[in-house]
Amino acid sequence: MRKTMIHRNWSRFHRPRTACMTDFTCSTAALAPSPYSSCSGWNPTTPGTSNSATFINVDDALASFELMVSMNPKPSISRFGQVLSYLLKMNVPHTAFSVSRSMELAGIPHNEYTLNMLIHCLCKLGRADVGFSVLGKAFKLGVQPNVVNFGTLINGLSKDGKLAEAVKLVDKIRMLGYQPEVLMYTPIINGLCKAGQANAGFELLEKMEDLGCQPNVANYSTIIDSFCKDGLLCKALDVFSRMKGENISPNVVTYNCLIHGLCISSQENEAMALLDEMIEKNIMPNACTFNILVDAFCKKGNVLEAKAVVKRMIQRGLLPNVVTYNCLIHGLCISSKENEAMKLLDEMIEKNVMPDAYTFSILVDAYCKKRNVLEAKVVVKRMIQRGLLPNVVTYSCLIHGLCISSQENEAMMLLDEMIEKNVMPNLYTFNILVDAFCKKGNVLEAKALVKRMIQRGLLPDVVTYNCLIHGLCISSKENEAIKLLDEMIEKNVMPNAYPFNILVDAYCKKGNVLEAKDVVKRMIQRDLLPNVVTYNCLIHGLCISSKENEAMKLLDEMIEKNVMPDAYTFNILVDAFCKKGNVLETKVVVKMMIQRGLLPNVVTYNCLIHGLCILSLENEAMKLLDEMIKKNIMPNACTVNILVDAFCKKGNVLEAKVVVKMMIQRGLLPNNITYNSLMNGYRMRNEVDKARRVFDCMVLTGCKPDVYSYSIMIDGYCKSKRMEEAEQLFNDMLGKDVSPNTITYNTLMNGYCHAGRLEDAQELLKKMCSRGFSPDVVIYKTLLINLCNRGFLDEALTLFQAIKSNRLKPDLHMYNVLIASPLEAGDLIQEMLSKGFTADTTTMSLLMDLTSKNQLNHPVVRKLLGDSGKAGEEVRPKGLSAERNITPEAC
Repeated sequence: MRKTMIHRNWSRFHRPRTACMTDFTCSTAALAPSPYSSCSGWNPTTPGTSNSATFINVDDALASFELMVSMNPKPSISRFGQVLSYLLKMNVPHTAFSVSRSMELAGIPHNEYTLNMLIHCLCKLGRADVGFSVLGKAFKLGVQPNVVNFGTLINGLSKDGKLAEAVKLVDKIRMLGYQPEVLMYTPIINGLCKAGQANAGFELLEKMEDLGCQPNVANYSTIIDSFCKDGLLCKALDVFSRMKGENISPNVVTYNCLIHGLCISSQENEAMALLDEMIEKNIMPNACTFNILVDAFCKKGNVLEAKAVVKRMIQRGLLPNVVTYNCLIHGLCISSKENEAMKLLDEMIEKNVMPDAYTFSILVDAYCKKRNVLEAKVVVKRMIQRGLLPNVVTYSCLIHGLCISSQENEAMMLLDEMIEKNVMPNLYTFNILVDAFCKKGNVLEAKALVKRMIQRGLLPDVVTYNCLIHGLCISSKENEAIKLLDEMIEKNVMPNAYPFNILVDAYCKKGNVLEAKDVVKRMIQRDLLPNVVTYNCLIHGLCISSKENEAMKLLDEMIEKNVMPDAYTFNILVDAFCKKGNVLETKVVVKMMIQRGLLPNVVTYNCLIHGLCILSLENEAMKLLDEMIKKNIMPNACTVNILVDAFCKKGNVLEAKVVVKMMIQRGLLPNNITYNSLMNGYRMRNEVDKARRVFDCMVLTGCKPDVYSYSIMIDGYCKSKRMEEAEQLFNDMLGKDVSPNTITYNTLMNGYCHAGRLEDAQELLKKMCSRGFSPDVVIYKTLLINLCNRGFLDEALTLFQAIKSNRLKPDLHMYNVLIASPLEAGDLIQEMLSKGFTADTTTMSLLMDLTSKNQLNHPVVRKLLGDSGKAGEEVRPKGLSAERNITPEAC
C-alpha cells in the first residue's frame, strides 16, 4: 500500500526535466553575468553523504526509497537524505515533497538536514510561507533548526518577492539568540537590487556591518551592479571605494560591473583604464570583461576600437566566443557594413565558433532596415542550413522589412507562414503590421489585425492604440481617434503623452487650434503635462493660421512652465516670420534662441535663406551661406536647392550653376529638386536644348527623373512648338513607369491646342480616362476654350456637358467662353445665374455685343441688360474687348 501511495504521489508531481533555452540579446546587460549568481541558491544536500549514493534516474531514486521504507530496521536518516538531495538536484521538488511526506507517514523522523530539504522543496514550489509552519513543527518535535534552515527560508521568501517578511525573519532569528550570517542577508540584498531598490540594499549592507556581520565581495558587487544599471555611477564608485576601505578585495565580477556601468554612461576610455587597473592588481579579466567593452564600442559603431579589444583578449589567451562575434557583427551592421559582417560570419564558422539564432537575426534585421529583403531571405536560408530554425525575432525582422518596403500583403503572408510553422507571433509582430497599415491610412485592415491578435490571446497595448490613433488622424478622422482614446482608457490601457500629441498635431495641421487646446485640457486632466512636443504642435498650428503673435505668447508660457523649448520650437517661428518676409521679428526669435543656449542649426539657416530669397535678396542669402560654413554648420541639399531655385526663377541660371558647383565641392550631390530647378530656369529662358542637356545629365548620374522633370521638359517643347519631341518624352515617361499628373496632361493639352491639333487633344483626354486618371476642371477648361476659339461649338457644348456629368463645377470663365457663341447663350446665362454666379464685366460686354447684332433675344438676358442699361445700346466698359478669341492664358 505504501508503495502504491508513493507511486501515485510521484506520478502526480513528477514532470520530466526539459532543456530550457533562453533568447540571447547582445545588450551589455546580457553580456555581464549576475555578480551574485554563486550566492543565489542554497545547497540543501546532506554534508558528507550527498555523493555517497548514486542513482541512475528519478525512478531509481524512488525505488531505493521504497526499499528503505520496507526495511526493518530502517536505514539511518542520512540515507533518506540522499534520496531527497538527489530529487532536488534533478529539479523535481513536487516529487521530493511527496517523498518527505511519505517519510513522516512511515514514522521516519526529520533531522536538521532533511528538514532543510523540506523547506527547500516548499520554497521551490513558491510556498515559502508554509516553511514557517515546518519550523514550528520542528521546534515541537525537538529538532533544533540551524542557520542553514533559516537561510533556506529567507532565500525562498526573497525569491517570492516577500522581502519585508524576509527582513523580519532575520530580526526574529536574532531575537531567538542566533547570530545571522552573511548568507542570510545575501538573498535579501539580491532581491532588493533586482526590484530596483539598490539604496535599500545598501542600507541593509550598512546594518549588517553595524551588527558585526561582515558583508562579502558578492554583496558589494551586487549593489555596485544595481547602481550601475540604474545609471547611478557615482554611487557605484562610492560603494567601490568603501569596499576597498573595508579591506574587501574586489574580484573580476566587481570590475565587470563597474566596467559595464562606465560603458552604459558612454565612458569607454575610463572603462579601458579600469581594465588596465584590474590587470595590474593581478585580477584576471574573463571573456565577459572583454565582451562588455567590445559591445560598448560596437554600439557606437567604433568597430576598429572593438577589434583592438578583441586583439588584447586573444593576447591574454581568451578566444572570442559567439557573444564576441555577435557584438562585432552588430557593430558592422550599425555602420552599414553588412558585407563585412557576412565575412565575419564565415570567419566564426571557420574557427568553430557556432553562430546562434541571434547572430543570424542581427544580419536579417540589418538588411531589412535597408529594405533589402531579398538579401535578408538569403541569410535566413543559411540559418536553416545550419539547423537553426527562424524564431519570432527573425520573422518580426522580415515582416518589418517588408512593411517599410510597402509590401504589406507579402508581410501578411509571412505572418500566416510563421503561424503554420508554430512560431507564435508576439505583440511586437502584430504592432509592426498595425503600424504599417495605419501609416497608409488603411485603418480597417489594421483593426482586422487587432481583432486577429485578440483571438490569439494578445491584448492591444499602448503601442497598438497609438498606431490606430495615428492612422485615424492621417485619414482625417480625428473624432474617431478621440473615441479610440476613450476606449483605451476604459480598458485600463493607460495612454502616455504620445496619443494626445498625435491628436494635437492633427488638429493643428488643419489650423484648428481650439480643438487642439481641448485635447491638451484632457491630457492635463489625466495628470499628463504638455511637453515640448505638445507646445511645438500648438505653435506650429498658430503659425499655419497666421497667428505668429499668439505663437510667441505660447513660447513665453512654455518657458514659464519650465518646458524648455528646443531648436525645433524656434525654427517653427523663424520659418513662419521668414515666409511673411518679417526679417526684424525673425532676428528677435534667433536672438532668443541663442540666449537660451541653442545655437542656430542648418534648419534655422535654411529658413533664413529661404526668407531672404522670398524677398528677392539672393545676394544676402549667399552671404548667409558663407556665414554658416564659417561657423562649421554644414549646408545640406535643402540649403543649396533653395538658392538654386531662387536664382533659376529669376532666370539667373549661371549663378545657380555656381551654387551647384559649390555643392558638389562640399560632397553634396545634386538631386531631383536641383536638376528640376535648373531645367525650369532654362525653360523660363526658352532655352529648351540646354534644359534637355540637364535632363540627360540627370539620367547619366543615376538620378531618376520624376513627374516634375518630365512636365518641365514637355512644357518647354510645347512652348517651342516642338510637339514631336514633347510626345516622345511623354511616351518615354509612361515607359519608365512615371505616372503623369494634372500638370503634365494640361501642359501637353495646351501644346496640342496651340498647334491646332484639337483631335490629338481630344484623344489625349480619352487616354487619360482609359488610364484611370480623372481629368480635373483645368484640363477640361483648356480644351473647351480652344474648341470655342476655333469654332468647334458643338464639340465644346458636348465637352461642357461631360464636365457637369463628371460632377466638376464649371467656373465663370468657362461660361463666358461659351456665351460668346449665340447658339446657347440665353440658356447658359440662365444656368450660370442659377448656379450662383454673378455676371462680370466680360459677361455683360459679350451679351451687349450679341444683343446689338440681334444674335440674342432671351428674357433673362433682356432683364439682365435692363438692370444695367438700355437693351441694344452700345455700352461697353472701357478697355474691354468683345472679341470671341478668349485665350487660355486669360484663366
